[in-house]
Amino acid sequence: MEELKVIILENALGTRVALCNYGAMIKEIYTKDKHGNLSNIVLTLPKMEQYLAERTFLGATVGRVAGRISNGRCVLPNGENLYLSKNEKEHHLHGGNLGFDNQVWCTKVGKKGQDKSVSFYLKVEDGEQGYPGEIKVKVSYILKDNNQLIIQYEALTNKDTLFNPTNHTYFNLSGKVGETINHHILKVNSDYYLPITKDSIPIGTITPSFGTIYNLKDGKILEEILRDKNCSIKEQNGLNHPFLLEKDSREQIELMEPKSGRFLKIYTDCPAVVIYTGNHFSEKDSLIYKSGIQKHGGIALECQHLPDAINNQPHFGNIVLKQGDRFFSQTIYTFGCV
Repeated sequence: MEELKVIILENALGTRVALCNYGAMIKEIYTKDKHGNLSNIVLTLPKMEQYLAERTFLGATVGRVAGRISNGRCVLPNGENLYLSKNEKEHHLHGGNLGFDNQVWCTKVGKKGQDKSVSFYLKVEDGEQGYPGEIKVKVSYILKDNNQLIIQYEALTNKDTLFNPTNHTYFNLSGKVGETINHHILKVNSDYYLPITKDSIPIGTITPSFGTIYNLKDGKILEEILRDKNCSIKEQNGLNHPFLLEKDSREQIELMEPKSGRFLKIYTDCPAVVIYTGNHFSEKDSLIYKSGIQKHGGIALECQHLPDAINNQPHFGNIVLKQGDRFFSQTIYTFGCV
């Protein structure tokens, strides 16, 4: 097995990103606040062994398919029935019992001009977790001196299969362990969201967000959403919902924390984002709780295709990666402060 490695990238502005080949994950991101203080703005476990002891998805690359596939079953366009591993109740979640997040990837550190970069490589065997096709995956992180962190996903398979990766970093721009995200302001350039069941499965409809608590186009304080009496938000203990993104917008997602002045802007070529507000973090989640992370201690902004798309085609989009086709996707994080 490849040995565990943590690679540090640092740019001219002092932004520092720690990346690990376990789960091809973002372990830490240090950025400055409006006073020039440098703090980690993502949820992190203190010791590397803790990531191996319990599956948390903190900062990890998630796949082959992010989110849930209802009942662990679906049919490919070629008529092939897939029976995927069920690792959350009766459903398949984040690639199954053995996903991208809990494997050790091969690592290559490189430079692209003045930019610093790390690429992680993983080969997954045909039939793993019920997915057809051997698939070779590459995830690259590129840190630029303009305070952009670029994530690039590439893949190639020898059989038609499913592929819908994402990154599962939890952000807390306060830079303080034990703080919640309640006072963060979230803005999403989206006119539509997906209603979900109690099991967090999309019900199959794409719904206008105008006039609802899910309308984030002008920005909302997260506490306002988390305390709302909307049935689904109460059921989920927060947000766990997909949003369709405006394709032509250069500022699709913006998160801001007023006290520190820090902001995060996200641009992606993915059609959607799943917004998850750390609803399950509690004393029952022993490792998380012992690390000082509270309920709603971080927000995951998971850029991807819509969850369970294979069971809701065609209006949910296509996550089939065909034999011989090359997959490429890119998400850009821009960090700053006001």
